[in-house]
Amino acid sequence: MEGFFHSRNRRRIRQHLTRLQTHGFHAIAAVVYADPAGEGKAAQEMRWMLKAAREARRLGFQFIPLYDFSIASHLSANLCNVFAGRCTRNDVRVKEYNFDRYPVLQQTVVSNLVMIADRFILPFADLADPASSTARFLHDAEGNVVRDEFGLPRPEVYIYIPRVWLDDSDFATVTRVLGEVTTAYRERGLGMPAYTLDVLMPLRKPFNPARIAAFGETAVRITPFFAATDKASDLGELTRQHRKMYRRTQRQLTRAIEKGQLHARLQIAAGTVVNFDKRGWSACQDGFNAVAWPALEPRHWIDALESLVEYTSEPVCSESGEPAGAETPFRNSRYVYADEGFEATWLCAELGPEGERYPNRYGCEPLEGFGQLMDLIGEREVAEGESSSEE
Repeated sequence: MEGFFHSRNRRRIRQHLTRLQTHGFHAIAAVVYADPAGEGKAAQEMRWMLKAAREARRLGFQFIPLYDFSIASHLSANLCNVFAGRCTRNDVRVKEYNFDRYPVLQQTVVSNLVMIADRFILPFADLADPASSTARFLHDAEGNVVRDEFGLPRPEVYIYIPRVWLDDSDFATVTRVLGEVTTAYRERGLGMPAYTLDVLMPLRKPFNPARIAAFGETAVRITPFFAATDKASDLGELTRQHRKMYRRTQRQLTRAIEKGQLHARLQIAAGTVVNFDKRGWSACQDGFNAVAWPALEPRHWIDALESLVEYTSEPVCSESGEPAGAETPFRNSRYVYADEGFEATWLCAELGPEGERYPNRYGCEPLEGFGQLMDLIGEREVAEGESSSEE
């Protein structure tokens, strides 16, 4: 293989994006946590990420900013979640982020999401023809651009780890902060953001409908991001845990919609890894211990991809089985986690930068398998007609 995805190497980025397109992917969700116009290592990393977005534009490949709130809050307020990286002596260790107890988080969210609009959406958007933009805008299942009540197209943004957002006012502070972001987007000609929220866990912890309700109509999907559990010893077992998680979520989401707690177009966007085998690395990291889920058999990564298709869903009424809302559902998404960070897998290389500490024994087979699966269910052709339901 030509090597791992490498943000500084434009040619390498182009090779990886081209391969993704070949096998049925249509967009990348790229991690953003700092202003690329700033100083220091984080800003430099974000300038590399902009290179990836520019290469995506050249290829006609779409781009969704993934706002990594945990890293951003670490940078802005020294609030450290062990799953977001190593904590230092000067950090405040947190498992939850209370917006009233730590008021700096309010400004962090507003400034970061507005920065994302200015640096990672608007430069890659054609507001006169949002469907042709590199920046991904929300579409309905029929392929039409979704606009808000002001007629403005709604940009897609993934938010990592809002499952631990809190305040002391029954989410009134969180709602106000999100309202400020929406106002700032509209001032820039962008519609109400369309958020995918990382709120699902394979453990028996249901998502909190009140937390999702704080996002209101801005939330369009709920999903897991690299959902971790030490109860799984391999990818096959992790996939079984994910299937249980999605079944619980479907039941809970249906109940919440029928009770009027959540709006009727809210979806489940499935996410998976296909070969997380970093036992040597994870043993050295706070919070992870020796957690890793290698694909010991080809069946493991095939099951992971099949579950990705099986549990990407739109809400339906429990009695009739009909769609929960009168409006056309949004075009849904699926997320396969694969990048150069700790949170995923290497899709297309035999070994990682540290040799056998980062093995991927199957080379490009999982990526090829994804393309075969899309062909099998007939979504590759649909995607080319601009009504795809996958990322």
